[in-house]
Amino acid sequence: EIDALRAKKVLNLAEVQAAIGFTNIEADPYPKLWYDTVIDTERQCYVVFPDMADRSTYELKTMTPAEIQAYAPGRHKLTHRTPCGVCSQLNDLAVYLAVRDLTTPVRKCALKLFEGPTINCLMDLGFSRECSRIW
Repeated sequence: EIDALRAKKVLNLAEVQAAIGFTNIEADPYPKLWYDTVIDTERQCYVVFPDMADRSTYELKTMTPAEIQAYAPGRHKLTHRTPCGVCSQLNDLAVYLAVRDLTTPVRKCALKLFEGPTINCLMDLGFSRECSRIW
């Protein structure tokens, strides 16, 4: 259920941010040369539950299928087939599930023109602060 995803807490967000070079969420998240962006197609994003009996917390791990199986057998779920990023948090993925077409609501947020109101507007849609900066 979507509400259940929103209630879960990521334990290693700082690790994910560091892995993608996004430790300062106030900075511009995009490289100056957009065409220098390289996406690792060998590794995928997984949610790993430290305790399968209590799945209220989780970690995000970017690994190959073989690596994740060795690291967390039976305690992982594939979220998407690209590396984890700040928008890989389960509460952010819940937004993608709940709102099938984000074009109109995000465009409305962008029309607010000023960063503070735009970020707040995206957070009002349900995105985390970190993911709102990416949008």
